[in-house]
Amino acid sequence: MSTTAKILIGIVLFAALALLLSLSGNFADSYNSPPAARGVDVMYVVESDGPVEINYNNKTNGMDREVWPDSAHHYYDTWSKSFAPWPDGTRPYIAAQSQAAGDRRVVAKIFCDGVMVKQSESHGAYTIATAIASCH
Repeated sequence: MSTTAKILIGIVLFAALALLLSLSGNFADSYNSPPAARGVDVMYVVESDGPVEINYNNKTNGMDREVWPDSAHHYYDTWSKSFAPWPDGTRPYIAAQSQAAGDRRVVAKIFCDGVMVKQSESHGAYTIATAIASCH
């Protein structure tokens, strides 16, 4: 092998080693850096002993509406809806209204990062449970 070929091989190997070390340093820096800031996770929960209409604030600050139970569930199932991440500046809000006469029970809950921060319970015919929270 000629001297020129040996020099070129040495240069290529040195460049490959320098690139490898550079990439491993970037990976280590990104692995050790703190996670990017993000909003909290929000979950709504509704419990009822009959059918309910549920209105809740979504993560785009709009309102959504659902009737529970739907065709795939029974009224004794717990309804829940999760949003992750919840944006800063938007307050979670939920209202659940019984859709039946008689002494009914409706419970609305708001969880922020798995911790219940607000609960509202109401009893009666066509009763409404509402909850609003501030998740930081």
